[in-house]
Amino acid sequence: MAEQYLKNSDKILQVVLRDAKLMELGRYNSDEIGTLDDALFSDNAVIRAVAMMVSGVSQSLSERQIYNQVFDYLKGESL
Repeated sequence: MAEQYLKNSDKILQVVLRDAKLMELGRYNSDEIGTLDDALFSDNAVIRAVAMMVSGVSQSLSERQIYNQVFDYLKGESL
């Protein structure tokens, strides 16, 4: 099996999501952490929200734009 090339955004995502307290809070395990593209479509709200933040930064979105995207997503998830 060929080793998968990870972009910097993938590495950042993985470092953040491997935080033990965040994993406990989000109720996910390390097997669920993939690439940024995978995480953007995750069923886990914590994984997806972090992925949205990393993606927004990599796209040079403003902090307000990132906040609004993540807030709207999480608001929709809570319904």
